[in-house]
Amino acid sequence: MISRIPEQRKVEEAAPLHIRSATDGAGAWRRSVLTGVTDKLPDDLEPAHRTLIEGHLALAKNEVGRRVTIRYLPLARVTVHADPDRVYFAFPSSTGIKVVERPSKQRVVRFSAIASTAVAVAVLLLLLVVVVLN
Repeated sequence: MISRIPEQRKVEEAAPLHIRSATDGAGAWRRSVLTGVTDKLPDDLEPAHRTLIEGHLALAKNEVGRRVTIRYLPLARVTVHADPDRVYFAFPSSTGIKVVERPSKQRVVRFSAIASTAVAVAVLLLLLVVVVLN
């Protein structure tokens, strides 16, 4: 009797949180299964992801067999020069191309600065009132 426990590795590069929730249920995720050392990665895989995965596909010592499942979603990030406060993400879904709109990084930074300034002014006013009343 020969028993062998397969080595399992999970390599995951998660999408940013602001886009992950929109793509999890709606995206037409692609799945590719590789079972041999000579199997090729999907042609439409991003170069950065290809490099990440290729490092794990080398033939291991005493390897008996393999099964690699790659799950990915092609995603396009679109910015419009006329509207710098928004970023659009387009990806395939079961009903066609879905577009999700998110605030740009500059807009988030600007909002955070305004909110921080408002909190600082409120704290200063509160301290001023406390000093005046004492």
